[in-house]
Amino acid sequence: MNPDLTSIVQALDRLEAALHTSTTDHFNLLLVVVTLGVLIWYTIETYKLRVAAQRQGETSVMPILAVFNEGSSFLVRNVGWGTSIQSTHRPL
Repeated sequence: MNPDLTSIVQALDRLEAALHTSTTDHFNLLLVVVTLGVLIWYTIETYKLRVAAQRQGETSVMPILAVFNEGSSFLVRNVGWGTSIQSTHRPL
């Protein structure tokens, strides 16, 4: 046989052996893909939690003004945790 042809056949055999994957390789790939999916899902959920906590922190210190009807007059009371500044009122 031609030595060049023999070396080409041997190179093709080595390439086929390198490309041949087993069930374990497929399982490992599946495991990596599932792990990546879980990490992406966890990152999204953590981001949502951070945004909700930030929004809750901002609204927890806001003033909340409630209007109560007391007979012939109205009472405005701050029922929130924040300080109500620069509040104005006009007679009805």
